[in-house]
Amino acid sequence: MTLNRALLLSLVVGAAGWATIWFSTDARAGWDSLVYHKYAFEYAGLDPDQQDALSWELFTRYGSPNLVSYVSETLDGRAWHFDVEPISRRWALQYRMRPAYPTLVAAGYPLLGTRSPLAVSAFAVVLFVVTTFVGLKMLAGQRVAMIATGLGIFNLLFTPWLVALMTDGLAISLWAVTLTSGALWIAQRRPIWLGALGLAVLALCLTRPIGVLAPAVFGLSAIAAAVARADAWRPLLAATLVAAVPALAATTVFAAAGFPGFFDLLQDLPTGHFSTPDIADPVGWTVSNVGYQVTQTLLVGLLARPLVLALVAGAVAGLVLAGRWWTAPFLASLLVIPISYVVHPETSELARTLAPAWVSVHAGLALFVVLGAIRWRARVLELADRLTRHETATPAA
Repeated sequence: MTLNRALLLSLVVGAAGWATIWFSTDARAGWDSLVYHKYAFEYAGLDPDQQDALSWELFTRYGSPNLVSYVSETLDGRAWHFDVEPISRRWALQYRMRPAYPTLVAAGYPLLGTRSPLAVSAFAVVLFVVTTFVGLKMLAGQRVAMIATGLGIFNLLFTPWLVALMTDGLAISLWAVTLTSGALWIAQRRPIWLGALGLAVLALCLTRPIGVLAPAVFGLSAIAAAVARADAWRPLLAATLVAAVPALAATTVFAAAGFPGFFDLLQDLPTGHFSTPDIADPVGWTVSNVGYQVTQTLLVGLLARPLVLALVAGAVAGLVLAGRWWTAPFLASLLVIPISYVVHPETSELARTLAPAWVSVHAGLALFVVLGAIRWRARVLELADRLTRHETATPAA
């Protein structure tokens, strides 16, 4: 299959995949959807009352009935309004630091109205499918691409975050673009992929804070290559620097604009989203929680779910079996992504925070199936054929 046909097929599969995931997912909007859509309608030029009304309409239409009921009871008959008092101003600014999703929704609003968020959700899924299918086809072949894409569409532990009417789906897709473009740069050494990597990281930083972790993914990979004395350390170092530029630029601009910084993020949980005064030692509070969260929530939680543990183990095996340095960023991201949870250890947010890790798991499992199961099966069958083949001796003349 040519790349043009692969691209066309992935567009079709992406659109069909979005419809499949969308109609099989119950809760497609959460609390964050209320705020992001309010800002989106603000960017679209609507007045504050319209912003609140339309964001509430989307929340009640696509949110979980239990969550909608809970928020409605909390409002106690009052109309929803995102109240930004001085003490919770930093909470509102955290949403402002993620303008990509609401901007896309605002751009589609004149044409699509309140259906615009659905279009952005569909765009995120199509982008994810195109990146996975075309990118992995170029890197590892059509079989790997098909398996990884299928896992991405039908993994019920992953898909709800991919179609969510929030920043999550867009961030996951951009994370896939980041890893894949970096892998293509390592495999092909073509500058176009370095450019794609830089743009992907910039877009990711404007979508969710996970973008600042991208340089660490390639940095760890570069260190591993240097320790192994592999030539790949040079392109991996270049990828690290290219990823670091937009991450540093976004961080600098946000700081200059007065947006919340790292230590503000540490205050978020202990102050209940800044609803109470800051605590004296947010670092100590976070550290005291990290040990419990890592051992009890992450490790014990993983051990208590043998299927997920087996999937992760198979993915790691597949990425290692490939024996190529382009898999290093996918492998490193499995170590880096949990950092975002350690910084913000909210138990109820665990699956959501770790959702981008499925990008690496899907790729690793596809490699494991193709490199391990299929090729191993072929060798076993060949060996069995040799052992059971009967040679008939030729009688002497």
